[in-house]
Amino acid sequence: MQLPRRAEVLKGLLGADLVGFQRPLGAHNFLQLTRHVLGLRPRGDSVELPDGRTVCAGAFPISIDFAEMERLANNPDVRRRATEIRTELGNPSSLILGVDRLDYTKGIERRLKIFRELLAEKRLTVPGTVMVQVATP
Repeated sequence: MQLPRRAEVLKGLLGADLVGFQRPLGAHNFLQLTRHVLGLRPRGDSVELPDGRTVCAGAFPISIDFAEMERLANNPDVRRRATEIRTELGNPSSLILGVDRLDYTKGIERRLKIFRELLAEKRLTVPGTVMVQVATP
C-alpha cells in the first residue's frame, strides 16, 4: 500500500502465471491487495483474472548458507573484530543491527521510530542498547 503506483505494479505482476515471495505472509498480502486495490477475488493461493487466467502466489524462501555463517562467526579474526566494534560502540549489552538497501519500502524509518518509542518507554536504555542501521544505495 506504500507504493505510489500500486495498481500498476499489481497489474504488472499479474502478467505472470506464478508470483513468488520470500515469506508466506508476502504471498498472502499480495493476494489481499488484488482484492483491495483491483477488486479481484482471490481464493486460496491464487486469483482468477477477468480474462479467465489464474495467477498463483507462493512462498519460495531464500536463505543464507548457515554452515558458512557459523564457520565465519567462529573465526578468531571475525570474533576479534566483533569485540572491537562492540567496544567502539560503548560495550552495550544489546546491539540492534539492520542491514538493508536504501529503499523507502524497507521500513527503515519505521524501525527508527520504534527504536525511539522503546527508548521513550524505557523498555530499552542508552547506553545499554545501541542501534546500528546500515543502508546501501
